[in-house]
Amino acid sequence: MMKHDYGEIFEWGLKDGKVIHIDNVENGLACNCFCPDCEAPLVAFNRQGNKRVNHFQHKNKSNCTNSYETALHYLAKQIILETKSLTVPDIYFSLSSYAQSFYGVTHTSERKINKQILKFDKVEVERSEQNFRPDLKCYINEKILLIEIAVTHFVDPDKREKILNKNIPLLEIDLSEFERAIQKDKLIEIFRGKIDKMKWVYNPKIKERHQFAESKGAIVKNYISKNLDSHKIYGKDHNIYDCPIYKNIYDKIKVEDECYRCRYFVGEYQGVYEIGDEQPKFPDTTLECVGHKANEFDKLLKSVGIKIKE
Repeated sequence: MMKHDYGEIFEWGLKDGKVIHIDNVENGLACNCFCPDCEAPLVAFNRQGNKRVNHFQHKNKSNCTNSYETALHYLAKQIILETKSLTVPDIYFSLSSYAQSFYGVTHTSERKINKQILKFDKVEVERSEQNFRPDLKCYINEKILLIEIAVTHFVDPDKREKILNKNIPLLEIDLSEFERAIQKDKLIEIFRGKIDKMKWVYNPKIKERHQFAESKGAIVKNYISKNLDSHKIYGKDHNIYDCPIYKNIYDKIKVEDECYRCRYFVGEYQGVYEIGDEQPKFPDTTLECVGHKANEFDKLLKSVGIKIKE
């Protein structure tokens, strides 16, 4: 048997345009199979009683070395074509109800990834989309989803740019670390829920969700910047004496105990000293919050659809 560079038994061939396993064909040349990569005729060795594991071999000597990658690529497309379904990552963006998350360098939105099962009305293999030919072109009603199967080659910047210009979602499925002994059931398992193997190269719906979340975050951030109130922090115990939230309960509040957990807390800032000044043992620091506008701030959060954590 000719040895392939991937060091595994050559178990998959191409018959009538579909990838087929060695156990499911006739023995010898009667298998009527071809190499998925170089398309040369194959001989099937699967007669009962063979000493070696069932395998294909090129009829004539060949320098073909990509049979595994091409067979995996074919089989992945074939499964999606047959099942007309795929579980994909669905990404949402949520905003925090805490004022601190809208100020400074922190991001205003948090990514949340859920699973979504897509059922396709139609799947086309390598059907051109103008100047771009994806591995799969899937239809749901009148919407299109393009899919690229990455075994050795991933979506390059040029291909990504073409997709951005078309404003069509493109999903890349990473099979580069798939086990060398190709098992169809393992591939089906990936397509039914292993979304960590999938990446949105581009998805206008997810982009719109992010932009919407960021626009709401900008409203909250703008409100905070215009309504900040400063409180002096005293001593090594880090206390403030004019907390607008607990003013009727405590005469002083320890910043680390209460302020850091408070929805209206924005930040704590170290006092600034000129070069040459003697710095005190416990320099003055300032806390900023919007606690004096608590009710108004809560109403704003609700108006932009942010759930308040009590």
